[in-house]
Amino acid sequence: MYRLIFLLLLLTTSFLTAQETVKISANLKDCGDEVHLMEFKNLRFSSLATAPAAEDGIYEFEVNTEQPRLLYVGQLPNKATPIIVGPDKQLEVTGNCRYLQRAKVENSPYNAAYAAMKARIAAFKKENNILMTKMVRAKTDEEKQAAIDDLKVLDKERLELLDSLKSE
Repeated sequence: MYRLIFLLLLLTTSFLTAQETVKISANLKDCGDEVHLMEFKNLRFSSLATAPAAEDGIYEFEVNTEQPRLLYVGQLPNKATPIIVGPDKQLEVTGNCRYLQRAKVENSPYNAAYAAMKARIAAFKKENNILMTKMVRAKTDEEKQAAIDDLKVLDKERLELLDSLKSE
C-alpha cells in the first residue's frame, strides 16, 4: 500500500515539474575544435554539454529545462554567445567562432527580442557618450545647456523603457 502511494506521489510530482527537451543546432564556421553549451552559475561558467569538432560546422546539443534560462554557446566563456533556452523547442545558432558574440539565433522570437533589447541599450549608451562629449566640449553656457536638455530627453526615454519592462 505504501509503495502504491509513493508511486502515485512520485508520478504526480513528475508531471508538475515536467522538463522540456530543447534541441540546439549550432552552425558555426572556423571552430576547428569542440564547442560547449555553458551555464553561468555560482559566479562561474560550467559546461553542460560538449560537441566534438565537426568538419561540417554543425554542433548539436540537447538540454532539458523546466523554465526558460540563459545559456551560452562557444569555445570559451568570454567568446560565447548568449541564448535563451526553454520557450522554443528548437534553436538554430549561426555564426563564426572567431566572432561568436555576433552570432544569430534563428527561429526564436524570445532570442530576437533579447537581441533587439541589447541593440536598443547599446544605442542608448552610444547616444549618451555623444551627448556627454558634446557637453564637455561645449564652449558656451547655451551649448552646455542644450547638451544637458538632450541628456534629460535621453534619460526620459531610458526610464520609459524600464517602466515598459516592469509592466510586462
